[in-house]
Amino acid sequence: GAPGAGEAPAAVVGLEAPAPAPEPRRARATGTFALHGQVAAVGSSFYLLGVVENTSSFAVGKPRIDVVLLDEAGAEVGVHQGYAEEDDLDPGGRSPALVLVHEPRPHASFRCELRLEAATYRAPRAAGLVVTPLPPEELRGGRWRLAGSARNDGAHLARFVEVRIEALDEEGRLVGLTRTFAAGKDGLEPGETARYKAELGVLVRRPARFEVTVSGKR
Repeated sequence: GAPGAGEAPAAVVGLEAPAPAPEPRRARATGTFALHGQVAAVGSSFYLLGVVENTSSFAVGKPRIDVVLLDEAGAEVGVHQGYAEEDDLDPGGRSPALVLVHEPRPHASFRCELRLEAATYRAPRAAGLVVTPLPPEELRGGRWRLAGSARNDGAHLARFVEVRIEALDEEGRLVGLTRTFAAGKDGLEPGETARYKAELGVLVRRPARFEVTVSGKR
């Protein structure tokens, strides 16, 4: 009730709430893109081949390569984008990349800029996938036919089973890249085998060897 005569009203004490702790500043994602070669395509278009490496201390997702076109004065006249083959990369992880610069504006030169961000989601990868390539077959016109099989030696169904084929020169530089799927929409059950076949024609020069890898999602 109201205080009586001569009674002092109760004091109201203000409590100061502590300021919230600042969010820890996340380290910036870092990495490199090494350009290994350039291949002419139809008209003025061309492909760039290279390798992305994640030098961050954490995983990155969707590594993006921006190809910035420059005029003779060094001013930007256009940008084309492409992505690394791997959706995400562990610290120290590497991925090949094939970027198409489609019908670019007239330019004198270009530079490549790598855009990296921390991975926010990483789809579980299927374990136990094994690839067995057949000897590559050289076709007319500098093309190659590459075939083989992929087997699931893991304990779980593997979906989106993808075979990636890297063409390399004597020094291990990327001179061509392609990929194909080795299983249908139902994926590969444990113990199952599926065949794959692909052709490779976008080449900087004649390859010395091919590196074949397989991956899939749980």
